[in-house]
Formats: sequence, structure tokens, C-alpha cells
Amino acid sequence: MHYEPAEKGAPRRIAGLRNTILNFTPQLFARLRKEFGPEIYLLHDAHHRLTPIEAARLGKELEPFHLSG
Repeated sequence: MHYEPAEKGAPRRIAGLRNTILNFTPQLFARLRKEFGPEIYLLHDAHHRLTPIEAARLGKELEPFHLSG
């Protein structure tokens, strides 16, 4: 089933997944940078599961970890 999260009728499980992505991912990247330093490239793809506002929030929270794009 193809959908965009901003569309009405998206499965409820996606809301929980979005919260997990938004809450867990910054902690994950903080840990990765602490463990491996700035020498490795990091990338995260939420596969269209975030609304534009959520994606912007996540991007802002991940800025300190210098992800590759």
C-alpha cells in the first residue's frame, strides 16, 4: 500500500513508527559519533514515513552529527 504520512487514512502503526524515528534516531547518532568519531559517513532515510514538519524537526536535531547527504 503506497501512502504519504500526511495523507488521511494512513495506518495507525505509522504514527508509532514516526515517534520511534523522531525519538530514537538522534540518540542513535549521538552514540555513533561518540563511539566512532567524525571520520565515518552517516546517513538516515526514513522512507517517506515522516511528514514534512517531522522531517524538518529530525533534520535539525541531527545537524550536530554532520550526516552525509
